Amino acid sequence: MCRAADEPMVGFNAWTAARQMGIGVNIGNTLENTTRWETGWGNPRITQGYVESLARLGFKTVRVPVAWDTYARDGRIAEARLARVAEVVDWILGAGLYCVVNIHWDGGWIDSSNKEKFRKTFATFSADAQKKFPGYWTQIANYFADRNERLVFEALNEETNFEREGSTQRAFATLTRVNQLFIDTVRKTGGNNAKRLLVVTGANRSSSMNAVFMVASSRLEFSRVSASVSGEMSLAVTLQVGRVRAKAIVMQPESVQRSSVRP
Repeated sequence: MCRAADEPMVGFNAWTAARQMGIGVNIGNTLENTTRWETGWGNPRITQGYVESLARLGFKTVRVPVAWDTYARDGRIAEARLARVAEVVDWILGAGLYCVVNIHWDGGWIDSSNKEKFRKTFATFSADAQKKFPGYWTQIANYFADRNERLVFEALNEETNFEREGSTQRAFATLTRVNQLFIDTVRKTGGNNAKRLLVVTGANRSSSMNAVFMVASSRLEFSRVSASVSGEMSLAVTLQVGRVRAKAIVMQPESVQRSSVRP
């Protein structure tokens, strides 16, 4: 049987993809862990059997949050980290599901959200971040360039607070610039990434803030780009999604809704 990674790329737009992605689930508190990576917050290693159980339950999309910067050295992602993420990605694709890989919260380096650690650049897109962000996405995109259209990249998550840029408008402009940098960087790597569905990230995990942000960012490449709105739900609410039984839910009570945006 042909591996998902070897299948040709099927071209479609963000609206078609959003319908096919259906109900998704998040494998959280694992590969985005910033202490000992996958098992550092008490969860077991992700297994192929676990991924296949999600497919049997009817999920169509699995999101894989990843901490890259914590375990990088001098801007280089360790080969072993890329290989482990690829193993999980290929299990998901092999199960016929969509897979969303991102740069997740990773110590707050993108928006300098840790005030103690980033005293001089707090809540801004620092010069260091401007260098590392496209550097990481170049490495990630190149590594996965041959995967088919069911692999989706999400720009970032939980690091979108650029309030010290000077005003709300400037904060939105900075976030738009970060998202555009993500799109441009991934597209430049070629291969299947030239047509891959990408997910840009909204502002501050707030629906009202995101409504303004989406208008402000209307210049983004929306034919093959979707937008994510991230919000925290209680476990009780999350368990009701898709009528999934409690013992079958994933490791983190986080619900992420994705919707395409028309040009």
